[in-house]
Amino acid sequence: MIIALDGRPLIARTLGGAEQYARQVVREWARMDLPHHFHVVLERSAIDRQRYDFTFIENLPPDRFTRFDVQSLQTPAWAAPTRFLSSLARSFVRAKIDVYYSFTPAVCAPAVCPVVPTIHDLAFELVEARQGADFD
Repeated sequence: MIIALDGRPLIARTLGGAEQYARQVVREWARMDLPHHFHVVLERSAIDRQRYDFTFIENLPPDRFTRFDVQSLQTPAWAAPTRFLSSLARSFVRAKIDVYYSFTPAVCAPAVCPVVPTIHDLAFELVEARQGADFD
């Protein structure tokens, strides 16, 4: 099985809870003897060694983890996420990806392959709900 992984939290220089979670999941998969191959998905136009740290993904076992760069068209900032997800879906069809594991709720078109999104924290929803509620 070919599993594509959202690579953004794996190259972040600042490690918040979501990034730490993503790295721990991938670390455990790398440690386990699994028959799967993993593609670490990165947006090619966003790859900047000054902003990101590739140490974590470069130290993954190369026989099971491959960097998978996706080309996204140059677009205005407001359209970039949509363009990237469209490029991602097209790339997945060509690479015959079996499942996409996203460490965020932002995922590609579900018709392309099964998608497993991760939602880490809904506390912000609770705060917004309390601010909008009338507790008097």
